[in-house]
Amino acid sequence: MSAPRSAQLVAANLLPPVPEPLPWFRVVYKTFYKERWGSCKALTTRLHKYTVSNTPTANSVTIHFVRHGEGIHNVLAAKHQAKNGAAARPPYSMDNIDCLPDMIDAPLTLLGIQQAKENAVQTPFLSPQPDYLVSSPLQRALVTGLVSFNFARPANTTGKVVVHEGARESFHSNNICDLRRNTAEIKQDFPFVDFSNIIDDEPDVKYVGIDGENTDSVVDRMYDFMEWLWEDMERSGSKCVGVASHSVALFALTNGVLHFEEGAEDGQSSMYGTGELRTYYIERT
Repeated sequence: MSAPRSAQLVAANLLPPVPEPLPWFRVVYKTFYKERWGSCKALTTRLHKYTVSNTPTANSVTIHFVRHGEGIHNVLAAKHQAKNGAAARPPYSMDNIDCLPDMIDAPLTLLGIQQAKENAVQTPFLSPQPDYLVSSPLQRALVTGLVSFNFARPANTTGKVVVHEGARESFHSNNICDLRRNTAEIKQDFPFVDFSNIIDDEPDVKYVGIDGENTDSVVDRMYDFMEWLWEDMERSGSKCVGVASHSVALFALTNGVLHFEEGAEDGQSSMYGTGELRTYYIERT
């Protein structure tokens, strides 16, 4: 398997290497990551360009993106940072997996569920309505998407629900909350969801200690996800879908993959809040 395009650009000295150690994401996302991923978008040679327009066009599709609602890991991080300062890394690293086993595939809090329910009050008024839902396999995103887009009762909708690993937060993460469970276990919770796009059904703990994604490769993954999503929509004859994902993944998408028409950005590339829903009209050229 060849290295990601961004890694090739670093090797060719077209992108500066990522400084080590990486600064904590939440502290520097407005500067380091936004600038870094903008450079990836500008320099990476890609087959297609995805542009967000101000209004729907004859060639655009509509994608309603939602970030998961508040999870138990968000609460843990907030408490830790309130005590130790905003720059303190949350304590849900793999070093603490023995004392924080419930943090694996972190679920929503009651507030997170409420945030999804608040979306569900608004999404029936979205135009157009999503034909189906694509979600990260992590339960906090999947539950948020199901509730937000009123797909929680599949008997009441003709839409399908598809899980795709491209929409997840990270691969082989050092964060316990981002570890995916075995797909057989997840299917017990969501028997009506299509998991056929997941190739390796083993839990992520199997890969602890193996190098995962880096700062740039997450952008490459989000580009690949957009390629898959566009083609899946074409196969389905769909012009509108809902996507349930995560903060880092969506921030990488909006800053490292999507291009914005003048006036279209207007905060649309900022970091998503928990449970936040945004609608983009996207063209592929």
